Amino acid sequence: MKKKLCSFVSTLLIIALLLPIVAIATNYQEPALPVDVSVDDWFYPHVIHGIRYGLIHGVSKGSFLFEPNRTVTRAEFITMLGRLHEYGNETIGTPDEGLFYERYLNWAVEMRIIHGNENGDLMPYTYLNREQMAVIIYRYIELFDLLCQCQYKNPKK
Repeated sequence: MKKKLCSFVSTLLIIALLLPIVAIATNYQEPALPVDVSVDDWFYPHVIHGIRYGLIHGVSKGSFLFEPNRTVTRAEFITMLGRLHEYGNETIGTPDEGLFYERYLNWAVEMRIIHGNENGDLMPYTYLNREQMAVIIYRYIELFDLLCQCQYKNPKK
């Protein structure tokens, strides 16, 4: 189970760090290929896995956009992480209540995965950089004791 979860976390990191997406909740249906993702794109299999596991949902009613060059917001990233957590664990909060990210944001604050600024604002629409994503993933891994069996190897030694 830990190995599968580590694999999911790795996939999430690849998607989130390299390919920002739209992550607004909709009712799950059979995954459709985003119109802006081609089978020839190097990230195609990762996007498809994200869709199949329910980490990525579309926003458009007509056509589903992945938007590989768009930046991810805090709300979107926490939503993907929360959905990943739900895949192997309990449901977080009450589905279909409030904004798409509210239950995941509340969960992340409760679990001390994220913090607000000095005024307590969680800044859900603020874009994340790689450093912030790495800190959030690290806190999640530490909290749920998901350290992979692999060891970091320092190439200088």
